[in-house]
Amino acid sequence: MATPTGAPTQRVVANLVLLSQGSDRVRETAAAAIEDLCERLIHRFGENLGEAGYKAWASLLNEARNRSPDIHLRASLPTLPFAMGKRDFPISPLIAAAFPSVYFELLRSTGEEDFKRLPALLALPLSIFIDWDRAKSARHELVDAYLYSSWPPADLLLTSIAAGIQGETLHRLANTHRGRDYLAAIGRDSHRLEPAEFAQIQDCLKRVGHRY
Repeated sequence: MATPTGAPTQRVVANLVLLSQGSDRVRETAAAAIEDLCERLIHRFGENLGEAGYKAWASLLNEARNRSPDIHLRASLPTLPFAMGKRDFPISPLIAAAFPSVYFELLRSTGEEDFKRLPALLALPLSIFIDWDRAKSARHELVDAYLYSSWPPADLLLTSIAAGIQGETLHRLANTHRGRDYLAAIGRDSHRLEPAEFAQIQDCLKRVGHRY
């Protein structure tokens, strides 16, 4: 009902916002159907849902994690590569909602039997599975996607903190010229954040000698 065939993008966005701001019962119902909702939204063939739309989608995905980590993971696996491929869209909140769960799964994922247990892994980019260390490849994909996107730079570090990989992210950024410039951009961007998030960012930047 939220994503009817032929509905204009504005109507879909409005529906997502209504769902994300609804009562606990409404949000719980949406969370239970998050796999289907993500699948439908992914296949709207590249329509830009705008900042409000992606924030609402991310909010519903986060709600699903609180209700059922397994459902959240299955919904996140196809959502993450979709979001990381939209580098000119304001889609960063969706990456923050999907990446940590996918990353934790990749830490446990080592062999081909993982595809039988969780077929949705096949939705991830092939580049993640070329290296035996799938989690490392995912970390690199995340950093590189932010480096060459229009997304708010501080969101990279916030997502890394949520996944517990802020040290690896800082190390990768500090060892390239573009990455060092990006650290400065993270510092500047962090001033828009809430005080607690700002403090987290500044604490991380201190480790590599940057403070803004």
